[in-house]
Parts: sequence; structure tokens; C-alpha cells
Amino acid sequence: MEVVVSLAMYLTELALLDPSCLACPGSRLATAALLLAHTTLSGHCGAWPMMLTAAGLTQADVSPALAALQRLHMVTTAPASPQLAELLMPFKAKFSQDCWCRVAVDVTPWHHRL
Repeated sequence: MEVVVSLAMYLTELALLDPSCLACPGSRLATAALLLAHTTLSGHCGAWPMMLTAAGLTQADVSPALAALQRLHMVTTAPASPQLAELLMPFKAKFSQDCWCRVAVDVTPWHHRL
């Protein structure tokens, strides 16, 4: 569970870099981050109904945030420019620490369709 929360926090902080994420209500962004983190680490979407019900949201509610977070997470592995790589450095450095379960270096982004 600690790794799921660490990855969700990493994704949420990455969202600060994307204007489309900033347009999402916080509850939807946080729920999307938890869903993506759980799916990335477990390899399946089995917990989605329970998590969405607990948040009082539907998959349609969180889909825009999910797509943006997934895109951001994939970009971290291969930034398109040196400027983007430099912008990501503080996030990657922070979340490469043991206290954050090294999610920035040890977790491969989910490449499947959500």
C-alpha cells in the first residue's frame, strides 16, 4: 500500500506540470492518481469499482485526469527535450529516494489502455 500511495503522490506532483491536469477538480485528480498507481503496480483494474464508489465518482469522471497522468508518467521515462528532462529532475530526484519507495526509478509506467 505504501508504494501505491508513493506512486500516486508522484503522479499528483507531476500533474503540476500539465495545464490539463490543473483544470481537473482535486478529488478527480487524486482518485485518478490512486487508480493509475494501483493499476500500474498490480497489473489489473480490479479495485476500480470499489475505489470509484468510495470517491463517489464514475470512470467517466476521472478519465480525462487518468489519461493526462498516464501520459505524464510515460513522458518521465523518455522526455522529448533537454528542457523537459531538466524540468522533471527535481520530481525524479525526490521520488527516487527510499522514503518514496523509489517510484521514480523502480516503477515502469502502465503502457496499456485504461
